[in-house]
Amino acid sequence: MSIMKPAKKARALGWLAFSLALLASIPAYSASIKDTVSASFIALKKDFDKLAASKSIAKSRPGPVNALFAAALKKNPPVSSLVKVNAKGAVISEAVRGERPKKKSHRKIGREDWYVFTVKNKKAFSGTSEENGKNYLVWARPLFGGKKRVAGVVAEKIDLAGCLDLISGETTAPFLIRQEEKILYSHNWRNDSSFLEEPITIPGIEKVTFLTEKPVTVARAAEPLDISVQKVNAVPATPAQVTPEKPVLVKKAPAKISKKRVLEIIILAIVILLLIILLFRFYIWLNHKFLMHSINKPY
Repeated sequence: MSIMKPAKKARALGWLAFSLALLASIPAYSASIKDTVSASFIALKKDFDKLAASKSIAKSRPGPVNALFAAALKKNPPVSSLVKVNAKGAVISEAVRGERPKKKSHRKIGREDWYVFTVKNKKAFSGTSEENGKNYLVWARPLFGGKKRVAGVVAEKIDLAGCLDLISGETTAPFLIRQEEKILYSHNWRNDSSFLEEPITIPGIEKVTFLTEKPVTVARAAEPLDISVQKVNAVPATPAQVTPEKPVLVKKAPAKISKKRVLEIIILAIVILLLIILLFRFYIWLNHKFLMHSINKPY
């Protein structure tokens, strides 16, 4: 029997915990999937800002900072790496998922866009990067020394597809996330479908939208029934033969479907649909409460 290595086991448990936290927020239909995606990235950004603003990150030696980074990776599986860079652009603390923390690195990354922007403007950076065909979110914050001098930068890299895979794994509803014409993520999407497009909040990505399929309306669903009724009503009565000796006999037309009966069927279908929608909305409200509770829970 194979035994899972401690590192892999910890990673699996981390993803499981993150999955359970998101599971409570996964909605019954796509309008709330959009809210879940936004809430997930906002929660990750909140955790990073809290970590980067802590005095322990700014003043601690590389060893304690690496420990804090490792704890952050364990808590949030979509986080790919965390790094602390000094004012000269050299890495002094770093945690990369799947790798052991290095006691000393000092590799130079001072030319990275996020580092240059943060040091030059003395403010936080939010953006994206692409490595080996994968899209990442990059968040960075300056670390200030005396007289508001930038003493370093702390940055976090988020696996964009990994986080969205976790959410899409809990629903079969098709959706697409794109930045203008660039597709960032696709789940069960069909190009020929009619869709709704709405803006979505992902810190670090501008002009990003969330596409979902348009729902089928009640009127359209009832259309085949109306057509079948018209066909039945359109059946002509068969004329009777007339002879001089006998009175005229007229055959009765086939029995028509009562209009009242058709109306009752349509009303029943509408009532059932409304009940389903009410149940869905109650389910979404309940899940939203659980999600907000998990996001706002003190650390």
